[in-house]
Amino acid sequence: MARTETSYLEADMFTSVALTFLSLGVAVGAVAGGVAHAPSAAPARSAPTVAAAPARGTFAIALDDPTGVLVEPVQGGKCELTGASTLTFSGALAGSAHGTSTVLIFAPCSEATVNPPGTYFDLFSFEGTFSGTVHGAAATGTLSYSGVTRPGGDIDNALMKLRDGAWATLHADAGLDPERPGVFVGTYDGRAKH
Repeated sequence: MARTETSYLEADMFTSVALTFLSLGVAVGAVAGGVAHAPSAAPARSAPTVAAAPARGTFAIALDDPTGVLVEPVQGGKCELTGASTLTFSGALAGSAHGTSTVLIFAPCSEATVNPPGTYFDLFSFEGTFSGTVHGAAATGTLSYSGVTRPGGDIDNALMKLRDGAWATLHADAGLDPERPGVFVGTYDGRAKH
């Protein structure tokens, strides 16, 4: 049976998603497995732990400077774009995250750079520093956001993680903002604590 272009894209997507989850699992396992506690004579008192609570809201992500994007052709006729970007949140998380977005677009750079975002299938990731509030309490942390954009601009069931201070695991759905070219807006739903 001959493979079609679609089956290659599906295989590439599955491999990328699997590697993302594998790297997240390895990082979490390394942190959890590498913590050592020194013995103490008296039991230590710890700060009260706040339980994770449902977290819902809206967000937007946009490039800080669309003219400052690094464009790099990659093997297989794909194009990688990297640039500074900002995620803004309202709802259970309120504030912003400044960082770097990387997008692997399944089209040559000559086409990817002259068409609007969401024209072609892509894999994206964002890594940055969040500052704001989680459930009304001041919070900071490292925020990552990754997923798949389908042709037409739909992002379904992407993953957002907040760690290193506040904590959140969120699923996000987004699409292109019809009023602001190049800006993706959406909703998030999951659990968070400060």
